[in-house]
Amino acid sequence: MSAIAAAPDPLFLAAAVGSTLVLFELAAGRAALLPRGGITLPAAVQYAWQHPHQPILYVASSDRSGEAQGERHALTALRFDAAAGTLSPHGPPAPLPTRPIHLTVDASGRYLLTACNDPSLLLVHRLEKDGTIGAAVPQPAGLQFGHYAHQVRVLPGGRQVVLVCRGNDATAGRPEDPGALLVFEWEDGRLAPSQSVAPDGGYGFGPRHLDVHPGHSRLFVSVERQNLVQGFALAEGRLSERPLCSAGTLAGAVMPRQAAGAIRCGADGRFLYVANRSDWILDEDGGQRQLGGENNIVVFRINPASGALEAVQRVDPRGAHVRSFALDRRGQLLVAASSRPRLLHAGSAAQEVSAGLALFSVLPDGRLEFLFKHDLDVGRAALFWVGLLQA
Repeated sequence: MSAIAAAPDPLFLAAAVGSTLVLFELAAGRAALLPRGGITLPAAVQYAWQHPHQPILYVASSDRSGEAQGERHALTALRFDAAAGTLSPHGPPAPLPTRPIHLTVDASGRYLLTACNDPSLLLVHRLEKDGTIGAAVPQPAGLQFGHYAHQVRVLPGGRQVVLVCRGNDATAGRPEDPGALLVFEWEDGRLAPSQSVAPDGGYGFGPRHLDVHPGHSRLFVSVERQNLVQGFALAEGRLSERPLCSAGTLAGAVMPRQAAGAIRCGADGRFLYVANRSDWILDEDGGQRQLGGENNIVVFRINPASGALEAVQRVDPRGAHVRSFALDRRGQLLVAASSRPRLLHAGSAAQEVSAGLALFSVLPDGRLEFLFKHDLDVGRAALFWVGLLQA
């Protein structure tokens, strides 16, 4: 039985196309996404996270483009009404000093934490009892936030926060910025440095995102710049200083502009899902031509004793550059978002593959079975984020 047929309740997902957040419904037994409207944010959506106890979605947006810093950076709270199938503003947006790239809410639902990439920052806002965004929480002077923060997560137990800092590759005019996993102690919204995990000083270590294993004894990190996935031990709020296991995400050689992307642990902790993204393209009249590289979702089997990873499947998402994907809470459905249309060449023929949302059923053995793809016309924007919402 497919995940769609098995799901007892309607499923909702939100997809960000530029500054518009579009809401879809996937009712039980339906093999199609049903558009339910959308809402426009102050600028292009970067990421979103749902409140753990309330039907409220927090959205980070920014008009930064390339080297241009932009002027509109904000956090916005949206109320999700599953019965009406709508998203609506819930209090005024909170302005930010620079581009927010990721955000999360702690398990208590009292604080909203935001990672900004340039300059690298970790910001904290109080959340009011009704879920609206409150004031920023002042932090101690002198906190260090590494190079190019890309994700923030609160560890199980709620007493530590991890800031994932990707770093930057060396260029002709600049040395490499090292990456790190920065752990902070966390109490009443205030941060205190606890641990910096940076194997070999963080050089050759470019982590993008992490996910915590359901057993809470380890976490897994997608290492974007090195096309790896690595596992670290987790005990009493501290991480192992070096990875306990490491596996390449690619089936072939590393091509230009190839990177590991989003990462998710399966609900039962037996499998891990990682996106490979290739941005090796050539701009042509009428579109972007994909020159090569790997665009897929890799399914890894997790050894229950050692945590070692074994690639068991590589799945075509029917699109290119999957920047974001989501798993439902039951671990039965995966939705992958291909961010832009691409021209794919097979010999002398060229075919445009659209941006869109590819849905897969998660089988009992962890492998993915393609269900369908919902194409999206993104125009000059990008399909930047997708998430499944809880009613």
